[in-house]
Parts: sequence; C-alpha cells; structure tokens
Amino acid sequence: MYLRSVELMSAKIGNRDQYPFDIPAIRSLERLELTNNVTFL
Repeated sequence: MYLRSVELMSAKIGNRDQYPFDIPAIRSLERLELTNNVTFL
C-alpha cells in the first residue's frame, strides 16, 4: 500500500493561526500529489 496524496481538510482545522497551519506553505496547501511511492511503517 502506498500513499498517493495528502489533502488538508480545512473544515476540520480549529485555529489556522497556530502551528503548523501558521506556516505559509502549509496554510496554502490544499492537496499534495506524491509521484513516487511513499510507504509509512
């Protein structure tokens, strides 16, 4: 099983002014497509 993408579910975030959501790269993230196979053990 591989991870194909990561999606930020904005509706489930309580406070976007706290870490890690206050980081501009994370704040603007909607979906991150992973083109290489990623496995978490």
